[in-house]
Amino acid sequence: RGCKAKYPFGLACSVMAFTKKDKEDELSMKRKACKAYDIRSCTTDALIFEINKKYDLALEFYNIACDLGDSESCGTLGTIYATGEYVNRDNKKAYLYWNKSVKLNPNNLQSKDDLKILCNNNPSVCK
Repeated sequence: RGCKAKYPFGLACSVMAFTKKDKEDELSMKRKACKAYDIRSCTTDALIFEINKKYDLALEFYNIACDLGDSESCGTLGTIYATGEYVNRDNKKAYLYWNKSVKLNPNNLQSKDDLKILCNNNPSVCK
């Protein structure tokens, strides 16, 4: 089965990742768990990477979670690009991620509000 199995086995891979000593193996295991449709693993690892200032890895894991359909991760990516927090500011990418977030979850009020503000302030971005 391994980490290629879909959830809930992906969660087991995520737990295994925290017990590995070798950092490259640990990161590899986390990627496998995340890509095995374990969105919780993706978002948790993304947040941990962000807290530890490993921004390239945080972006990678937020992107995987967003691609897997996690509205919150898409919204987070929108915020990261809108603020230029640790990437070059890019309102077009912010728009794309917030728009995807709202499409995935029409009840995501934060992304809806962020999208509305962006489009009011920069209408050309939202075309």
